[in-house]
Amino acid sequence: MTSTAQSPYTVTSQGCWWLLRRGLKWLGILLVVVVAAGVVFQTAATEMDGRNYAPRGQQYNVNGHQMHLYCTGEGSPTVVLEAGGYAESLWWYQVQNQLAEHTQVCSYDRAGLGWSEPDS
Repeated sequence: MTSTAQSPYTVTSQGCWWLLRRGLKWLGILLVVVVAAGVVFQTAATEMDGRNYAPRGQQYNVNGHQMHLYCTGEGSPTVVLEAGGYAESLWWYQVQNQLAEHTQVCSYDRAGLGWSEPDS
């Protein structure tokens, strides 16, 4: 006598796809939660750093927003350093110190970066 009933431990092909989809769904949810936690942590840490470390230069009012400018050295011409991408004036620290031996050098933080207020 042969039985056509399946064992309760047999995984059908439909069951494998269901398990795979379920696993990917939970993996996606976990990834979103980890990224959101990272964004919250980075935002809070950046805010605390801004309060704990005073800017090296001075704040200037430019069109109603506070912009950070740091100038060193003396002489002419004045060299202005602008950091690229999402970098801030600190990226120029070593270059600015070397150039300041010969002329005046200024670096600044663009709106929303470093110690400059965001432009809304």
